[in-house]
Amino acid sequence: MKVRGSQITLRRPIRLAHSAAVVGLAALTSLGLGFALRGSATIAQASFSPQSVGAPQVAVTPDGSQQLVFWKSTTTSQLNEAWFAQGSWHGPISFPQLGALTSTPAVAVTKDGSTQLVFWQGPGGHLFEAWFSGSWNGPVDITGAALNGQGALASAPSVVTTKDGSQLVFWRGSDGHFGEAWYSAGGWHGPVDFAGLGSLASAPSATITPDGSTQLVFFQGLDNHLNEDWFTLNAWHGPIDLTSLGTLASSPSVAVTPDSSTQIVFFRSPAGHLQEDWFTQGSWHGPADITASRGGAGLLASPPSATITTDGSTQLVFWQGAGSTLWEGWYAGGGWNGPIDLTPGPPVTFGDGTWHVGSQIPAGTYRTRQAASGCYWERLSGFGGTSGEIIANHFGDGYQVVTISPSDAGFHTESCGAWTSDLSATGAWPAQNGIFIVGTDLASGTYSAPGGSSCYWARLSGFGGTSDQIIANGLGQSSVIVTVAPGDAGFEASGCGIWSGP
Repeated sequence: MKVRGSQITLRRPIRLAHSAAVVGLAALTSLGLGFALRGSATIAQASFSPQSVGAPQVAVTPDGSQQLVFWKSTTTSQLNEAWFAQGSWHGPISFPQLGALTSTPAVAVTKDGSTQLVFWQGPGGHLFEAWFSGSWNGPVDITGAALNGQGALASAPSVVTTKDGSQLVFWRGSDGHFGEAWYSAGGWHGPVDFAGLGSLASAPSATITPDGSTQLVFFQGLDNHLNEDWFTLNAWHGPIDLTSLGTLASSPSVAVTPDSSTQIVFFRSPAGHLQEDWFTQGSWHGPADITASRGGAGLLASPPSATITTDGSTQLVFWQGAGSTLWEGWYAGGGWNGPIDLTPGPPVTFGDGTWHVGSQIPAGTYRTRQAASGCYWERLSGFGGTSGEIIANHFGDGYQVVTISPSDAGFHTESCGAWTSDLSATGAWPAQNGIFIVGTDLASGTYSAPGGSSCYWARLSGFGGTSDQIIANGLGQSSVIVTVAPGDAGFEASGCGIWSGP
């Protein structure tokens, strides 16, 4: 092990106060796209691995901390979710307990951020709902339980939430009209069949202006034009056939900027291109062919789903690509970025040495899949060789896991063996030494070990190697008993003997 003078700072603080708050699951993956190759690193996307992706639907939490993407699996018809938080993608996870979906899901978050809402078309054209408020609830058959069996759906729904807590759900009925049901004041109301508001050839896409004054509903008309209805001053208006705004080959997706200045509408063209129309300063503009402007990559195999970040800085668009893959494009800083294919490639691997984060290895979470003796690593803010440039470091035996931040300048590793972005279980638990991923290597629950004078253990909220990611730890205990919580990211053990538990 190379020691930089006598100032090496190894992470092993003992913080025995168990009043520390449990931090949520730390970032587990990062995409790492388009990096140059040097040395022995093999660069590709990291371990985020969406498969069998149907038409995705996206929402952003009101605090801007998470992007939520849901879809119906093309193989199981189950609801799947992935989410982007703390600079990385997480998931995907599936929800078999919610049953089979017969349509693309619709997703929204309540304005106070407390609840995620997912609606879909279920058996018999019924409207179904599940919701997350600390844990998942449902499914509930809204049509059967609250709408007297009326208002059968013939499309995926679209959901909007309001500042007063109401939920507005729109769909295309079997008669081609758009229908609505709404949840307000503790109960469901409707359904209403809006026979005078046009004939739909697609599922509708609905939103509400940030001040709550106007509901906007867009759809593909029977002539494949973009059509719009809107509700304001207690009355519905429309439909308007926006003839000059392109030919639609899918349902549209609408969003409004936080300052209410612009409405943006995305759709798939007959050529499979992502196209955009927008309304600002009193008039419509477009269509703009986003796919053509980006070189023709990332053809759409589904309708797009769009949203805008809460600060208004970024437009996000997701869609299903060829082979049931998940794609994203985004507008920020005055231009379009992407598209990127969020499907998995071969894992990133690299060995001993000092690596530049970004040009040689992507940021993300990595693990060793073979036990090592005397593994040492450092996350670096620079390459001057000073101890002040060590963001975090670690020395240990066994299996290791580390998260490298996008803001890190470099990563140094010695005697650890090969690092990989393949975070699947190693099968080593309950090995005596190493860092292990909760939910992958070991389940949450209560574990015990013989312990001893050299026994060290730590519950971890992340793998960055910093002391603030130690939820709780202990040293030199005999007959150790530790409860690993469901929200823990990892568990570290050294010299405690073999662990037994769930």
